[in-house]
Amino acid sequence: MKTREVVISSRVVYHKYAEVHIDIPVDIPLEDVSDWLFENENIFVDSLDQSLHEAKLEYGFGLGGGMNEKDSENETRYDVINEKWGGHL
Repeated sequence: MKTREVVISSRVVYHKYAEVHIDIPVDIPLEDVSDWLFENENIFVDSLDQSLHEAKLEYGFGLGGGMNEKDSENETRYDVINEKWGGHL
């Protein structure tokens, strides 16, 4: 019996999610928070990297809760606690 070789492939998407909480000066206007975070990323970037390293893989794209850049390989955002203010970094 003659045969033909077939390759079966599968791609499954997993993601990691991590967050860190930091304190920023209260006198920073909400519209300037993202600029302040960019200028002071040294305060949180290592902690965030460590949290991502320790995070478990989760099935799926990780969209929701403000994470909505479905075509991006990574996404970082901030949300000001107890304020309706946040966005992507």
